[in-house]
Amino acid sequence: MNRLNDRIICLIDMDCFYVQVEEIEQPEYRGKPCGVSQYNPYKGGGLIAVNYEARKFGVKRGMRGEEAKKLCPDFNIFYVKEKRGKADLTKYREASQKIFEIILKHCDKVEKASIDEAYLDLTDLVMDKFRNQSINNVKFSDSFVYGSFSLENQADPGKNLEAWLDINSDLSRECSDVYLIIGACIVQEIRQDIRETLGYHCSAGIAQNKTLAKLCAGLNKPNKQTILPANSVEPLLATIPINKIKNLGGKLGAILHEQMQLNTVGDLARQSVNDLIKSFGEKTGNWLNQISHGIDLEPVLSRQAAKSIGCSKNFRGKLVLNSRIKVEHWVKQLCDELEERLELDRRNNNRDPTLLVLHVTNEAGTFSKSTQINTSRYTASFFVSLALEALNVYNKSKNKDEWYPAIYTLGISAGKFVETGKNKTLNSIEKFLCSKSEIEHPTTSEEKDLNENLILNEESESSNAAASSDSSEKSNRKTDIRSMLLNQREKSKVEDDSDLDVQEIDDDNFLIEEKIQKSKEKIDEFFGKFSQQKSADTKYDEIDFVLCDKCNKKILCWEMPEHEDFHFAQQISKEENQTSTIQNKKRMAEQTPTKDLDQIRRANKNGKKLKTELGEALKSSVNSIDSYFKKK
Repeated sequence: MNRLNDRIICLIDMDCFYVQVEEIEQPEYRGKPCGVSQYNPYKGGGLIAVNYEARKFGVKRGMRGEEAKKLCPDFNIFYVKEKRGKADLTKYREASQKIFEIILKHCDKVEKASIDEAYLDLTDLVMDKFRNQSINNVKFSDSFVYGSFSLENQADPGKNLEAWLDINSDLSRECSDVYLIIGACIVQEIRQDIRETLGYHCSAGIAQNKTLAKLCAGLNKPNKQTILPANSVEPLLATIPINKIKNLGGKLGAILHEQMQLNTVGDLARQSVNDLIKSFGEKTGNWLNQISHGIDLEPVLSRQAAKSIGCSKNFRGKLVLNSRIKVEHWVKQLCDELEERLELDRRNNNRDPTLLVLHVTNEAGTFSKSTQINTSRYTASFFVSLALEALNVYNKSKNKDEWYPAIYTLGISAGKFVETGKNKTLNSIEKFLCSKSEIEHPTTSEEKDLNENLILNEESESSNAAASSDSSEKSNRKTDIRSMLLNQREKSKVEDDSDLDVQEIDDDNFLIEEKIQKSKEKIDEFFGKFSQQKSADTKYDEIDFVLCDKCNKKILCWEMPEHEDFHFAQQISKEENQTSTIQNKKRMAEQTPTKDLDQIRRANKNGKKLKTELGEALKSSVNSIDSYFKKK
């Protein structure tokens, strides 16, 4: 077995989940065109889910209810209930929890991808059944196989599946297709159990990794499952648009499409790995090469509980928060909901959060502030006091009753959960949100879409795990790094008014730049190593990320202090280089052609002295950085 075929991964995707939840409550609407709308009734509300009966008429998610009714006069709209002035998603979360309980009866390696999606690693179950030969008679009722296997009638999915099963009729043979057949049998049992127990139908994809399972799960919806054999991976990827691959829907995907003229994953696969590395760096280049050939090594993380619990609300038009009384009102509403959900989560999962994150969007941009918390008792009043204290930083109005700039989106979330009673965070609650972990940047269209759908996406996760570093340690590290670098910069400012000849200046510039480059490499190496370690071992929810306006990279909001250190250290190195160059040019300008021999000798002597002092200062800086990081 090679690295492409050594796992059997499944994605279970609940078909138009929000509509199904409503149909379970009101079964008379089953089989009729229906949709679920947000609580805002303007023009029928914005549709957040549409069933397949309505899609036949051209009704799509994101439309207004009134527009949908023009396309489909018999269209039925369910409205999300309102609580505390915002959508109440409680019944959808409860329905999701029941579905996951059934899935866990069949498989213990389950990762909650969102409120209505789950990844399952079936590898161990498949191998057990293969060794025990417990599956002899294979019968699929609603399954498809991707690829062409029938010589008689390739257009008939049923005949194609039969032909593939005949090719792999010997289930004792060790091969990836046999393992996929066994995995598909397990998935069929799970889907049948969900349907018979709860009444929900779902689709599924069975393949060798998460990316491929996700792609093939959507090929034959609704209420179907699709199997992707290894020899069908390349034909499938050749047809898939690049932006359909996870992590290629944003800027990276846009670069591949617009600048490199690549439209499908097949186009990407035809690029040499060396060219990709040259354009995007070693890590990204290798990843692009692997994913274009269907290789995805990301594991299924056994996690059913939400990675983070958040409450948020968007304010548009006349609803923007432009007064203190409005801000205080909505902070309380959100904190009340957060307390309620955290208490429920504690009862269900026996865990407490150690991180609190505030999210704000106004006309100036998007901001996030975070802190670790060390109390085992979470109350709404506790959250309100912390949030209001942090929000005051963003209020520039001189009128105590007004709020400027007005707030468009407000959210608060809790994460980094630990088992109840094991929260041993050392930093003080009173220091909440005091570190420089805010990011200012113009809101992109992608972020606007995220904000518009945040009400539903607060449950969604993207296969992530908790961060491991202590934010109080990062805060101290930030202070130490900046103090050290600033002190070294002051020491390296050699005030020498002596003249230098041209040759000495050139040599000094070369040595200075070489030293600074080495210092920069040390800085980059540390921060890069730390970042790579994080990204390799852990994953996070989209709500935890903010965009750095300096490098346009998505950074975890609680790691922004350290990320700012990275840019700060780079700036120090740049300023060192610029300062040295300016000083040298100044000395060159002050040179006169009437120097006598003694002046030239004196200049050479002073130049060597400056070079030695600068070299020692920079060497000290590099050693200090090395020493500092070794301690960490």
